[in-house]
Amino acid sequence: GDAFDDKLRAAVLSGCLIVQNDAKEKCAYLTGNLRSSIHSKVAKEKKGYVEAEVGTNVVYAKRIEYGFNQADKLGRVYHQKAQPYLRPALDKNKKKVVAEIGSALKEVLR
Repeated sequence: GDAFDDKLRAAVLSGCLIVQNDAKEKCAYLTGNLRSSIHSKVAKEKKGYVEAEVGTNVVYAKRIEYGFNQADKLGRVYHQKAQPYLRPALDKNKKKVVAEIGSALKEVLR
């Protein structure tokens, strides 16, 4: 019922926070703009299902994560090496996130 859905939502967001906080720690830091923009949110939700995401809306975030070795729209050429922060945070914390969600659901199903 609703208690299950509420607990599921909270557990998923709690798991996202683990990844979010680690991504912020791993993130390249110059101005702090990218780091402070990393956030978690519920992306899809229906009865018994919650999908959430950790991400950023900063335009250059992909360049930092994956690198950028080409010309931009203005013709300036960049050779920026990748400095991954999101994928490593997810990979490192995947088991922790699953455990977080699992224990919250066990609690509500008792």
